[in-house]
Amino acid sequence: IHAGLVSRGLEPQEAFDRIFILDSKGVVFDDVETVEEYKRAFAKKRQVAEGWRSVVPGHVSLSELLENEKISVLIGTSGQAGAFNEAIVREMCENTEHPIIFPLSNPTSKCETSPAEVYRISKGKAVVATGSPFDDVQYDGKTYRIGQGNNAFIFPGVGLAAIVGKVSMLSNEMFTRAAYALADFVSEEELQRGTVYPRIDQLREVSIVIAKAILNDFIENGTVTHLKKEDISSEIEKAVWNPKYLPYRRV
Repeated sequence: IHAGLVSRGLEPQEAFDRIFILDSKGVVFDDVETVEEYKRAFAKKRQVAEGWRSVVPGHVSLSELLENEKISVLIGTSGQAGAFNEAIVREMCENTEHPIIFPLSNPTSKCETSPAEVYRISKGKAVVATGSPFDDVQYDGKTYRIGQGNNAFIFPGVGLAAIVGKVSMLSNEMFTRAAYALADFVSEEELQRGTVYPRIDQLREVSIVIAKAILNDFIENGTVTHLKKEDISSEIEKAVWNPKYLPYRRV
């Protein structure tokens, strides 16, 4: 989750320090005994919040976090519809000109907010992606295509690379490389329009691009020795499943 920041020149700890996670009790601090293990890597020292304004001592809500820290990226995986209300979106817009707001919970009934609301409140300045499919949004004479930030863009390509590369373990590095390849796939034109994910009908093409990127890294670092770079495309073609739909015939 911090790999993107590290790739931009931050040290790993600096990247961790810029990421805050919240659960139903607010910002997660490391002095709470009941914090689940998967949250501990990002749990904050209590001293971080010294001097922060909060209504309940020891409890920092999302809105209070945004008031005390210049958060510019908001990723929702809460499953709580309405968690990103108008006040939250406005606070994000105060923190940065083009806030990144991803209400990723699905199905749509669990989505933290709707893309249309984010564009309306931010006056079209926010960068939006959702976990569920949404129709295009019309705002101020512009059409915004809503990118779907779904793991369906990642797992097929990673799996394909693992099969062709004959690797026995999926590493964090594979998923990081897949994320970079996915980002690079999005055209400059789409980025200029504020869309940061490909179209879902490009899934097959995206998966092949991701697999090629991972396999190229495997060959360069010596993880895969049975394959040469010039053979990657042909080996992927052999491994890709090509569905054939036969017509039904009444019998």
